Amino acid sequence: MKDYTLDKLAQEKFIKNYKVKNDKIIINLASKEKYVIPYTKENEEKVLTKMEEQVNNARIKPIGIINKFLVGVSYGALALALYLSIVETAILYFVVAFGLSSFFTYQLVSNQIKVKDLEKQRFFLDNRKLINDNIKKSPNMTLGLDKKIVTQIERSDEQKIFDINLIDSYSLDDLKKLKRNILRFEEFSFDEEDKDKRLEFHK
Repeated sequence: MKDYTLDKLAQEKFIKNYKVKNDKIIINLASKEKYVIPYTKENEEKVLTKMEEQVNNARIKPIGIINKFLVGVSYGALALALYLSIVETAILYFVVAFGLSSFFTYQLVSNQIKVKDLEKQRFFLDNRKLINDNIKKSPNMTLGLDKKIVTQIERSDEQKIFDINLIDSYSLDDLKKLKRNILRFEEFSFDEEDKDKRLEFHK
C-alpha cells in the first residue's frame, strides 16, 4: 500500500508491505527501514491486522484550492518562460518555471495516487470475504481480468487468495470485476459441468 502518513514519526510505524523469507517476516516501513521478525502464523496475522487498521484510520490531506491554483499558475509561468527563452534567450526563467511546475504537479499527482490506492484498499476490506469465499468456485470468476492475474489466481493453492498485503499487484478495476463476476455467478446459479473451461470475454 501507499504511505498515508503525514509526518516522519508516523512513517517509522507504518507498514507498506511485507514478504516471508527464510522463516522471517521482512516488513517494509514507510520510513524505508526494514523490520524483521520471526515467521509464525500469529505474527503474520498481527502484521495483516496492523495493515488493515492503517487503512481504516487513514486520512489523506486533500490538495487545497490554493495548491491547485498554483499548479495552473506554474504552467502559465512555464509557457511564458518558454516564450521568453526563445525570444530573449532567458533560459533561467524557463528553468525556474519548469522546476516550480514540476514540484506542484508532483504534489497533485502524488496525492491523487494515494487517494486512489486508499479507495482500492477499502473496497477490498469491504469485499474480501465475498471474493475469497467464491474466487475458486468457477473459472468464470476471473472473466475479463488480465491473463497474468488469472494465472496467479489459478496457481494459488491457498484457500485465502487475497489479503491486504497481496493486492498491490491488482487494480481497483480488477477487484470490481471480480466482485461483478461473483455476484453474477450467484445470480445465475448455473451448474457448470466443466469446471476447467472458462468462458470467453467479449468487450
